[in-house]
Amino acid sequence: MKQINRIIVALILILSNINFAQELDGYKYVVVDSKDFRTKNDTYGTSENLAQFFKSKGYEIIIGRDNLIYPTDLNLNICKGLFVNYAIFDSTIIIYFYNCKKELIKTFSHSSNQNLKDNLKSFFEEINKLENHSYNENLTPTFHDPIIVQKDSENEIELKAYYDSNKIDLIEGIYKSYKSDEYYKLGIRKVDDSYKAIVLESNKPIWKIGEIKAEFESTAVEGVFSIKFYNQNKILIETFANLEGALITVEYKNPEGEDTNMKFLKLYPKK
Repeated sequence: MKQINRIIVALILILSNINFAQELDGYKYVVVDSKDFRTKNDTYGTSENLAQFFKSKGYEIIIGRDNLIYPTDLNLNICKGLFVNYAIFDSTIIIYFYNCKKELIKTFSHSSNQNLKDNLKSFFEEINKLENHSYNENLTPTFHDPIIVQKDSENEIELKAYYDSNKIDLIEGIYKSYKSDEYYKLGIRKVDDSYKAIVLESNKPIWKIGEIKAEFESTAVEGVFSIKFYNQNKILIETFANLEGALITVEYKNPEGEDTNMKFLKLYPKK
């Protein structure tokens, strides 16, 4: 019991040094390791104590860094998560804070050899005195690895001139995303045996004009295409798309494994 008390008091002292109101407000979630990374166990219930602390400060909590069921917005932007692990060495506890690129951004440690009488109740009473967290999306770190996709130099004027002066296939043309928070204007044209979708406009900074967002290949079924499709974070998805009239529907699974789709409505040519 004395050892547990020492660990609890160490947690209080460590966490009281964290300025939650400023430095960590860009993080919506805290992902706490379920085990001491050194001993691979959680003898003193430290994971749950840490989780309860961050929850009391206003964070959304996930226990287990290897948890495969993350909320959708965290899957789409892993940088909303602050990743926490810890190690206990006799009477010393060290807490480590990592960002989405697995970079160590903070370390807190405390040692004590005193026989302390504080218990779990006093631990929660103490940490509740600290300032609450207030999530600010504008402070969320932004890290983008340089994901390289193909590029094309053709612009919208050149594509329209191509459509007007050539016999084109039904899928070729200018399209705009339909009923989606993601905005893209795409120009689709045939290149060799496939059709490439060129980004002409987008509200996603990661996507630049001229980059290839998708590549379609015909199948034996009319109007159905095999497609290599890059999502908003430039993660490659291999799936299928349907062309019905002037509407392309790309089918895929979201980060939670649920079936979803993205639609593109043809703007040009109008024939």
